[in-house]
Amino acid sequence: MRQNPSEYLFDVPRLRVVPPYHFLSAGVSYAYKPHRDTWYGAPPCQINTWMPVFSISPDQTMHFNTAYFQTPVSNTSCDWDLKDWIENQRSKAKSNVQKEARVHPVPTEELDTSTEMRFGGRAGDMVVFSGTHIHGTVPNKGNDIRFSVDFRVFHLKDIEAGIGAPNADSGCKNVEYGFKDYFHAEGFAPYSEDVN
Repeated sequence: MRQNPSEYLFDVPRLRVVPPYHFLSAGVSYAYKPHRDTWYGAPPCQINTWMPVFSISPDQTMHFNTAYFQTPVSNTSCDWDLKDWIENQRSKAKSNVQKEARVHPVPTEELDTSTEMRFGGRAGDMVVFSGTHIHGTVPNKGNDIRFSVDFRVFHLKDIEAGIGAPNADSGCKNVEYGFKDYFHAEGFAPYSEDVN
């Protein structure tokens, strides 16, 4: 089925750099703990794409805890505010070199890792998944730098209707504040022009 670009939004693709863990694991190279993107303010209809720039093995990638898609996990997202992150915390990444001082939404219970999945991949392979899946960064314990590109896609009608995957446990504040980072897939006009 052919999709109509006018029905979709996206956020700007970002190049992610994950150097060896012993060199840098905070700030711009923060190794994300298990999380749902909805804990960080993503709308429930968010579809994530992730692509390695160079071939990688499963011990350099991300992990997914697939058993928790609809299963609630105790977490700190109720204490997390997307507006504060965008206005105050995001820019502090460059000063977090030795230690990650910024507060992130994280699980407050131990997760069962028996269903954890990891994907290796060749340059340009793409992993596509719901932002509601619990996933995180596998610490890069090797000597090679991991480069990847990611971006997110949203169906316009789902955003406007506030629908998507089930919200099992997210309590993030000011979710709509992130809409200013989205663009129309057709014409690249900022979505914020529609909602302001």
